[in-house]
Amino acid sequence: MQEVLSAERASNSGARGEIKEWSSRLEQYKRTISQLESGKLALEQQIADLSAALEEQGATFRSQVLKYVKKADFIKTFSDEF
Repeated sequence: MQEVLSAERASNSGARGEIKEWSSRLEQYKRTISQLESGKLALEQQIADLSAALEEQGATFRSQVLKYVKKADFIKTFSDEF
């Protein structure tokens, strides 16, 4: 009977150790997930900022191209008159 009781205590002690190990791993995974989510949020913000900057540059470029097209049309019209 004493042997059975000792074996059961050893088994319970091992189970407690496993629970602590799994709990530690779980906390580590939670920290990793939190860090990844934080990094994802930072990257999404950077994407939004870059997209806005690209859109602004595109608008500026389109405006400049339109200005040069108008100048070219004016020069062509003016040169056709002579």
